[in-house]
Amino acid sequence: MHTTLLYIDPGTGSLIAQVILAGAAAFFMFFKNAFKSFFNRFKSDSKKTDNEQNSN
Repeated sequence: MHTTLLYIDPGTGSLIAQVILAGAAAFFMFFKNAFKSFFNRFKSDSKKTDNEQNSN
């Protein structure tokens, strides 16, 4: 039987928790901004066509 003993001190545990939380926040913010820029392309195109139609 192979026994592995692992010990994580509070400093290492805090570091691991910080890395996980920062990664999750970065992931969320990246995709939030990506979705915003993707959908803003369609909004700006529809506003351009509305302004062009109103000026004619």
